[in-house]
Amino acid sequence: MYTKCCIEGLVVDRESVRVLLQIIDPEGVELRKSRRLRRRIYFNYGPNYTWHIDSNDKLKPFGIFINGCVDGFSRHIIWLQASGGGMARSIAYYFIEAVKCRKGYPRIVRTDMGVENTVLHKMQAFLRRSHQDNRAGNNSVMCGDSRANQRVEFWWSVLKKQ
Repeated sequence: MYTKCCIEGLVVDRESVRVLLQIIDPEGVELRKSRRLRRRIYFNYGPNYTWHIDSNDKLKPFGIFINGCVDGFSRHIIWLQASGGGMARSIAYYFIEAVKCRKGYPRIVRTDMGVENTVLHKMQAFLRRSHQDNRAGNNSVMCGDSRANQRVEFWWSVLKKQ
């Protein structure tokens, strides 16, 4: 936290930051002392509730783009495809084929903020535009850091070990 304060341009001494953290978050300080941080608990309501979609760039220097989609509940691989380029169109095509094959679409699509996902985001929002729940329209797309996209990132780690 001291380093973050320095980066933000705040002039504070390390001891002041330590004391303030102890006052503000004593439980967190104790967990960090014991080196036992609590992990977030992943929860999903059922099959086809959330699809986690991500691209793997390991083979990008060779002109091969890998894209995968995993169901958040069952961890079932919905698609795992390699293509030669045109990622935005390719991902949109994989999504449409998966929707046709499964005869349905997810309530939430979880992706990173890459430009290759923009068409997919628009398609998902369009498919969910007339729903009345809290995940209708643009709320059906979750964008975030790639590390937070747990299900598909776990699959990449399995693939890397093979």
